[in-house]
Amino acid sequence: MYIFILKPLSCFLSPSDYKNIMSSLGQQVILPCNAPENMEVLAMQWSRCGLEEYVLHYRDDQLDPDGQDPSYMGRVNLTNTHMQNGNLSMILMNMTTADIGTYECIAFQRTSGMGRVVLSIINLNASQSGEFLKAEVGFLRDFYALFTTKSAVEPIENETSTLVKKKIIHASNLEQVQIKFLSKLYFKI
Repeated sequence: MYIFILKPLSCFLSPSDYKNIMSSLGQQVILPCNAPENMEVLAMQWSRCGLEEYVLHYRDDQLDPDGQDPSYMGRVNLTNTHMQNGNLSMILMNMTTADIGTYECIAFQRTSGMGRVVLSIINLNASQSGEFLKAEVGFLRDFYALFTTKSAVEPIENETSTLVKKKIIHASNLEQVQIKFLSKLYFKI
């Protein structure tokens, strides 16, 4: 039996510290991670910045569900369950907006004691070929919201890819908001 002491994932990374991976909602995405072929990997783990529980933990030649974040259960696996040729890449199935974030691949190896090696840091984003959602909110007779989509040629800089649903309580004037969205949505208002 091995006992691992894990250091929390640091969320303060410069853009040059990670790779960018793009995917679309509902699709599967592979987050790459490769160890040197001669490295004896005892266990490995995928974590996401901001989560206390891990995304995927593999040890004793199997996935270990203890301590796994519930939102990833049944949606993640290794591309190579025997970790042959140093391949520690993870498959994330049925991607959602909640999956967007920074991921870290860690391998645990036996050296003179126990070693921890950060092999890969991935920033998972939405596909640039996604849709833009335009929302107009205002006051007529009652509060209303009109949602329309349009194809975007270029992504909006510094916009979030998460849609937050809020009940409209007060609106004094017409506001227009444009956010990047990842797939077509249909609203019943």
